[in-house]
Amino acid sequence: TDKLVAAGARSIAFDVDVSSHSTDAADARLAQAFHDADGRIVLPVFKQSRIETGDLSQVTFSAPLEIFQREARLGAVTVQPEGDGRIWHALASDLWKGWRLPTVSGLLAEHGSDRDASFRIDYGIDPTTIPQFSYVDILQGHFDPRAIAGKAVLVGATAVELGDHYAVPIYTDLPGVVIQALAFESLRQGVASRDIGSLWVLFLTVVIGVPAWVIFRRYSWRFGAMVGSVAAAAIVASCFAISLRYGIHIDAATPIVGIAVAYFVALVQTLDLQALHIFNQQIEASQRRALMKTFVESSFDGIVIADEDGSISMINPAAAKMLECDTTAAIGAAVDDLLPRGAAADAADPLHIGAHNKWDTRLGALDVEITLSIAEIAPNVDIGKHTHPG
Repeated sequence: TDKLVAAGARSIAFDVDVSSHSTDAADARLAQAFHDADGRIVLPVFKQSRIETGDLSQVTFSAPLEIFQREARLGAVTVQPEGDGRIWHALASDLWKGWRLPTVSGLLAEHGSDRDASFRIDYGIDPTTIPQFSYVDILQGHFDPRAIAGKAVLVGATAVELGDHYAVPIYTDLPGVVIQALAFESLRQGVASRDIGSLWVLFLTVVIGVPAWVIFRRYSWRFGAMVGSVAAAAIVASCFAISLRYGIHIDAATPIVGIAVAYFVALVQTLDLQALHIFNQQIEASQRRALMKTFVESSFDGIVIADEDGSISMINPAAAKMLECDTTAAIGAAVDDLLPRGAAADAADPLHIGAHNKWDTRLGALDVEITLSIAEIAPNVDIGKHTHPG
């Protein structure tokens, strides 16, 4: 501490546990060094859940020895991983034994401990831009005092072997003292943001999602996809702008997921409506076919329906009786086999629509008139040719 004080450090904060005794002489020398720092020293207090007992509600508290507390300010350094195991947030103040205590980062940034207790650490700050010095270099005076003058200094361990490393976004893992430094820089640079409440995020998602669903229902899926993409980009940009302007962090992922859900719900509903429409059309077509079949089969006139190649696809009982054939056996047979026309036959026009469309002839003991016609269900769509002996 003497070297740092001599270099003009504004504050010297320790992320080192000084809650245990050494020798009386060593403790006295350290306390004197803290005293000589003239109020610049910040010492850490810890609280930790007692995992070994299985009861996370039991918390142990660690504080510097009383001989050190008299010469320093106290700051909390507790960090709490979140559900994904990573450190996303830090505190400007924390409850410690029932009373609110500023954190080390809050003290160094001179941030009011009564507000903004929880904030997001800005991991956009590159840890390598924060100057680091080894303990040995400081002890031996191998450093430029100008890099220390007027600055806040954090003292802590960075070696992996010491176990003070935590999982973080972007950088995989960082030493605890570096996380404290990033929290301090987030407050000092004014880039620390507070999370908006989950109820507000849910409300925002509903406010955006419902109109989006209405638009997706009304327009094509291509237009809906374009609108959804533009809306997602606008949400990301708005959340970023709000974070910069007001220091409020809004999780853009939730509203974007809401838009995606609205899009797929609308798409499924549209497909369901189309499927229902097609189903209804098929039912109506089946009903028409059934009605036509009933009409044909009950007609007193003989009716034969043939395809374009002259093969019979339907024959009613009256026609079968006139032609002295079985209705089942006649299906698929050539209409010329039942209605021979001798010299008028033409392979290119098996039903002779071009040559004859109406003539009289004799079937057994019956004099009949045969009429040929093309049946269509839509303009210019041929579905077959009807032979009507009657």
